Amino acid sequence: MKLTVLGCGTVSLTPDQACAGYHLTAGRHRLLMDCGGGVLLRLMQAELDYMDVDGLLLSHVRHPDHVSDVPLLLFAWNYRVGGPREAPLLVVGPPGTKEFIEAVHDLFPATNPKSYQLIIREMFAGDVPLPGARLRVRPMRHGRVPAVGFRLDERGRSMAYSGDTAYCPALVELCRDVDLALLDCSFPAGRAVYDSHLTAREVGRVAAESGAAAVMITHRYPVGSDAEVDNQIRETYNGPLHLARDLMSITVGPATGRPEVHGEDR
Repeated sequence: MKLTVLGCGTVSLTPDQACAGYHLTAGRHRLLMDCGGGVLLRLMQAELDYMDVDGLLLSHVRHPDHVSDVPLLLFAWNYRVGGPREAPLLVVGPPGTKEFIEAVHDLFPATNPKSYQLIIREMFAGDVPLPGARLRVRPMRHGRVPAVGFRLDERGRSMAYSGDTAYCPALVELCRDVDLALLDCSFPAGRAVYDSHLTAREVGRVAAESGAAAVMITHRYPVGSDAEVDNQIRETYNGPLHLARDLMSITVGPATGRPEVHGEDR
C-alpha cells in the first residue's frame, strides 16, 4: 500500500501546494482521494497515470478546493489521445455527490462518460467491498457541509483519511489501530480561524485515542509554525509523525517509515 500526496494545501492558496488530493495504491486498486485544483498536474509529475485510477473518493463536494479538478478528469477520460477510458469508475462520497457529478455533466456535456460506466455510491456511513479489500466510509463533522472520511484495509495494511473535519468520535473509530492516519491539521490550537477543522492538539488527541501507528498531517493553513504544531501533537502522541508535502510518497504498513519526496524537496 503506497500513499502519494498530490496536494496538501487549502483554500488559502500558496505557490508550492496544490489543493487537496491523494493517490493510494493498494494491491490492484488505484484510488484518488479528493481532486482539488492542481491535483491532476501533480498526478502526472508523480508519474501516475490518470487513466489507471479506478476509484474516486470525495470527502465532500461543496468546497472546490477538494473537487475543482474533477470536471477536467472526467473530460480527460473521454478525450485522451490514444483512446477514451473503457474501465468502469467507482465514485464514493457523501449525499450530494451524485447531484454534483450531474451538475458537472450539465455544465460540461463533454464530461459525460463516452465508453465507460460511472458508478456513484452516496453514503454517510457504510462499507464498500472491493476485490481483496474493504473501504469504510464514516460521517465527519465539517460544519453544515456533508463530509465523510475513508479507511481502506487491504492484506493486513490499513490507512485512514479524515478529509476536512473537526474532532468527532467517528474519526477516532475510523482511525482505530490504523497503520497510517492522514489527518486534517489546519491550525495550531488557540489560533484556529474556523471551527470546522482539526487543530494540532486535536490531531494528537485523535492519534492517541485511536491507537494509530503513524500519523501524517495535511491541510495546513499558513498559521503558526511547524514547531508549534509538532509540540501540540506531541502532548498526547509519541508515534511517527510526518508533515505532508506535495509529491511525497510513503509506504503504508506495520512499519510505516520515512516518506520519500519525488523531484525537488519542497
